[in-house]
Parts: sequence; C-alpha cells; structure tokens
Amino acid sequence: MTIEQTRTGHAMIDALPTQQQHVLLLRLVRGLSADETARILLTSPLSVVRAQHAALNGLRRQIARPTTARP
Repeated sequence: MTIEQTRTGHAMIDALPTQQQHVLLLRLVRGLSADETARILLTSPLSVVRAQHAALNGLRRQIARPTTARP
C-alpha cells in the first residue's frame, strides 16, 4: 500500500460520521465484539452492528465513486 492509498483510506474514514468511525476502530482494528463495543460507546449491541453496517456501506460507496469525487 502506498502513502497516497493510505491517505485516501484515512480521508474516506474521516468522511464517515464520528460514531461510525469509532465503531470501525473498535470492531475492526481492536477486534472487540459488538457487546464490548456497545459498553464502551454507551449504546446497544444492535446499534453497534447497524453503525458498522452503515460505515462499511459508506466506504463501499466512496470506493465506487470516481477518484476525482473522493474526499
């Protein structure tokens, strides 16, 4: 992965709502369960799963956009 690809990935994550960013960090980077993540974020496990789903869909949409339209 190049530095430019890393920067693009960070920009895409930064474009997500804060709660979705937190969920991705805790679930995918830290490897926490939905229950553990929910306890940290003071929300329900269902909200965590929904936020993760929305975040991944948001990233997919950003990836599908032409390069010039990305953040």
